Amino acid sequence: MKRPDQRECHREPELVEAIIDGRWPEGCDETLRQHVGDCAVCAEVAEIAPLLNGEHTAACHEAGPPPVGAVWWRLEARARREAMLRATRPILWTQGLAAACVVGLALGVLPLTLEVLGDWDAWLYQSAVLPEVSGVVTSWFAHLDHENIQLALIGCVSVALLIPLALYLALSEE
Repeated sequence: MKRPDQRECHREPELVEAIIDGRWPEGCDETLRQHVGDCAVCAEVAEIAPLLNGEHTAACHEAGPPPVGAVWWRLEARARREAMLRATRPILWTQGLAAACVVGLALGVLPLTLEVLGDWDAWLYQSAVLPEVSGVVTSWFAHLDHENIQLALIGCVSVALLIPLALYLALSEE
């Protein structure tokens, strides 16, 4: 019984497999052939799939392997790219270590710098160049206590140490 409004059939994959394997219609069982006669979806598949399978087979026979020169060129480019990545890995680690050292050195020198400058906000306020900026900067830091400054420094150090690691993980292809 053919139903024109039917869109799918549970035996369609079985029919497609038989067509691809070259068993349709002679090599299949009688129940599948009878089902194709009764089902509109499978009848349409049985009509169109052999044509598509033939086109696929012809296209596979026409398509040849790529030229040897193109394959060789791609392999050489891939080998160069992999060698470059292997060579740059130590450089990335060295850059990360250098950045961490710079941050550590800056944090080590910061207390000495603050001792030398002494009352830096008064100096900045008295400077003739930036009197209005010094008031803004002073108001920014006026509400910060010692714990918040320590947390900010710990956060900066953490970010400075994690950025090289993140770069390494992002740029490695493993």
